[in-house]
Amino acid sequence: MQDNLELMDQFFLVNRLMHRYHHQKNRIAQKESFQGQGRILSLLLNHPGIRQKELSDWLDIRTQSVGEIIMKLETNGYITRTPSEKDRRAMCLYLTEEGVKAARFMEKNIHEAVKIFDCLNDDEKDHLHQYLFRIISKLETKTKEEV
Repeated sequence: MQDNLELMDQFFLVNRLMHRYHHQKNRIAQKESFQGQGRILSLLLNHPGIRQKELSDWLDIRTQSVGEIIMKLETNGYITRTPSEKDRRAMCLYLTEEGVKAARFMEKNIHEAVKIFDCLNDDEKDHLHQYLFRIISKLETKTKEEV
């Protein structure tokens, strides 16, 4: 029987290995790494014209932090900002042609990464899903209590 500390260690190890795997795939396949930017590229691919505040809310990241990532993406030519037609103070974000390529590249890597779950049969995947759902629910409850 695993104790809670061992389980936590395994969760942290899985997280580190997933991060390492993802980083290595990006570094090998392309000169630039979009570390920390992939989720934003993916969201912009699927939701063109989203505002920075909405992006921040969806990602649960401070608006200032999202702004820094957006600035890097814009500097590297992956996104453009356009004033909103509804609210000129708000900026809508769009991918450039290079941004679309980068977002599709990231999505391809994600689809490749999920193949690690192929080592589980369908029943094991269902159980893992249920366990993770319960753990996530507990963590969400705990983090809301502390805010």
